[in-house]
Amino acid sequence: MTCDWIVDAIFGIGINRDLDNLHQKAIQSINNQSQRSYPLIFHRALWKYRKDFWGKAVSADITTTYVGKKSGLYLDSGPNYAGTIHFSDLNIDECFYSDAQPQIQIVSDKDKSDVLTRRNQASQRAITATSYSLGE
Repeated sequence: MTCDWIVDAIFGIGINRDLDNLHQKAIQSINNQSQRSYPLIFHRALWKYRKDFWGKAVSADITTTYVGKKSGLYLDSGPNYAGTIHFSDLNIDECFYSDAQPQIQIVSDKDKSDVLTRRNQASQRAITATSYSLGE
């Protein structure tokens, strides 16, 4: 294949069925190429964090997600499939999110540096340990 990028637009967000062999072969073929890949819409099953879809999605170099950050992009093997994640809220007014019940809190590098203190590499973890609990 002679190209710099493969753009994956095989499925939209509404897919709610298992993939047939033809589509699985197409995805495997894309994943076996050396070109970089960019999915236009990340597979809905991965948004919902379905482990049975790992291996059945295009491994992207860059993923763009809109309106909400989908948990499947950040959990378990999701980051291995998503690559670098770019998010846009499409300038939707905050009032539309007021009743939202977030499933996860995404911690940025800035958040980590604000909360976690750097420790001396030679120090013992038992002495410098700080515990942060994530989840419900």
